[in-house]
Amino acid sequence: MDEETRNRWVVDTAEQTVERLEVFSDALTSEYRGEKLREYLLEKGISSELTEGIVIALERERSPDEFAKLLKFSIREGLKTLDLDSEDNADAKADQKEFVLELLREMGGTKGVDYAAFMDAAASRGISEQVVEEVIRFLLAGGQCYEPKIGIIRLVG
Repeated sequence: MDEETRNRWVVDTAEQTVERLEVFSDALTSEYRGEKLREYLLEKGISSELTEGIVIALERERSPDEFAKLLKFSIREGLKTLDLDSEDNADAKADQKEFVLELLREMGGTKGVDYAAFMDAAASRGISEQVVEEVIRFLLAGGQCYEPKIGIIRLVG
């Protein structure tokens, strides 16, 4: 899965969770419970699966307000992990990523490259260690390279 697909999946999941959370909050403020709540939600056109889940959650959850707050916080934190920066910053990161990828290829990346030697080569070309580490973490997380053993970076494919 590429980064764009993963990011889209995270955003879609967050949006769906927000929609379910809105229904949960509505159910919470309705003050209905049990069968009355079930009828209330179904009359509003809420799916039977979501209705049943909310009824069960409100029966079992000791502090549903806190649960809703925690869920909202989790959604925000999850979205913060996405790299959806400005276009200029995205272009600069794309250039850095491409430079690091090219250097990995030059140094025999599909066979594996010694990480320390790679860092030295990048530094000799004016790329800071911090930038290289950030790009390598990004490539590792995106599945474009992996570490078959400690200290060796290998490109996929």
